[in-house]
Amino acid sequence: MENTLELFTNYIKKPQNIDLDWEIKFVLPVNDFIRATISSRIIYDDDQSVPDKDDDTRTTKAIQYKEMLAIGFAMRF
Repeated sequence: MENTLELFTNYIKKPQNIDLDWEIKFVLPVNDFIRATISSRIIYDDDQSVPDKDDDTRTTKAIQYKEMLAIGFAMRF
């Protein structure tokens, strides 16, 4: 398991607002040759605006999610 958390604040402009980038990753061996990786990433950037899901004419601050499932084949020499 890998767990990475990055926090950032602009101490000159809006120091009370914190940007977040958090990723968690699990690597699961299926057998000797195949591995599965499951990861999730959460990003919040106070400077970025996304379209409001209820009103397309407005933008709002929101959390961004990314989830991934990867299956890989590997051989060791």
